[in-house]
Amino acid sequence: MAADGVDDNRAEGPVPPGRESLPWHVPELPEESITDDLPAAVAEAARRAFDAREAGARVVGLIADRTLSRRRHQQRVLTFVDGDTTVEISISPRAGSLCLRLHVSPPVNGTDVEVRHGGATVHGSLDSLGEVEFQALRPGLLSVLLQPAGSRASTLQTSWVRVSASG
Repeated sequence: MAADGVDDNRAEGPVPPGRESLPWHVPELPEESITDDLPAAVAEAARRAFDAREAGARVVGLIADRTLSRRRHQQRVLTFVDGDTTVEISISPRAGSLCLRLHVSPPVNGTDVEVRHGGATVHGSLDSLGEVEFQALRPGLLSVLLQPAGSRASTLQTSWVRVSASG
């Protein structure tokens, strides 16, 4: 047991049965904290988060979020990675809406793309370079689904990000 009270099972060699390490630590909680009611808004947000995820899709994690300034325009560039697949999304504000340019590497021509955002869901397909562009998207939460055409490869979904028309 470490000085901070956390069981430290990282010693070399076999771990005795019943003493396997867990990838997380769950602290002891007083009984009264477990029985408190969950606020309705938190429960509703949790339900919506699960509903917003495509069943069976692998979530592509966000690894970079940067802003590029070019003359009078600002562009937000989001990079998501899952294994060998990289999804780069460039978002530029255009007259109160958003322009989204998507690049997937390695490219799979004909991959179906679905953009879920603050407005109606929009659809497109990747070209031979692994690119597609969408215009007039609404600000708010955004996620992209990728389904390789004619392939048994898994559907990929980017994690949800909040985007704005102000750059």
